[in-house]
Amino acid sequence: MGTIQLLSNKEEIIFARKIRMGYHEKATPYENQGLSFSDLINEGNLGLIKGICRFDERKGYKCISYCVWWIRQSILQAISEQSRVIRCPTNKIAFYKKVKKLILKLEQNLKRKPTIKEISETLKCTEKEVDEAILNSYKIPSLDAPLSEGEETVNLYEVLTNENCENAEENLEFASLKEEIQSVLKTLPEREAQIIKLHFGIGCYPHSLEEIAKILKLTRERCRQIEIHTLKRLRHTSKIRKLIYFLYSNNF
Repeated sequence: MGTIQLLSNKEEIIFARKIRMGYHEKATPYENQGLSFSDLINEGNLGLIKGICRFDERKGYKCISYCVWWIRQSILQAISEQSRVIRCPTNKIAFYKKVKKLILKLEQNLKRKPTIKEISETLKCTEKEVDEAILNSYKIPSLDAPLSEGEETVNLYEVLTNENCENAEENLEFASLKEEIQSVLKTLPEREAQIIKLHFGIGCYPHSLEEIAKILKLTRERCRQIEIHTLKRLRHTSKIRKLIYFLYSNNF
């Protein structure tokens, strides 16, 4: 280090400004691609450090020119790894940008949207590659990605969740509960099980004691006594908690 002549204060300022201008200019074209501008600058800083560490003055080119390449590569790699839910290789992203830029150019020249064939012929690649590039250019948003900043952060999942739609997990749990209830009812005599089913609407709409009495040709009081006796007996079974939950949920 002692053999290397130190930069003067003026030279350091000029060098720092050139480097700062370099990675700011390289970061700007990559805005709105999934990373904030401050994140792009941070990634550019990392690329700058790599460039400085790997710079070889014996090759004859300028340090700033060499570092700019590393800044660009660092930014592109960050975009490919962090801005997408599904990671894409850097060369693929570069090709997607090339296709997108060409589409805009052809639209201006042709006054219409170009076909896949026209794009592939211009880029001298296969139609499959162009089709894949267009398909993969659409970003898949993360359900956990915040949609707003501040104390009350809202993510995409909360916005898309429809509370009016049936919940698949709840449906599975309720189906399992229904099986448990049926297994409990099978332990009862037929008439007792029928009274419980009719009164609490298991597999049908809930019936009043008067309606049950007419169906079973019993008095209302007799139906009430049978129901009370049955529920008391069920309290001693291991599955009674599930039955009580089911009976008073009124969802069947």
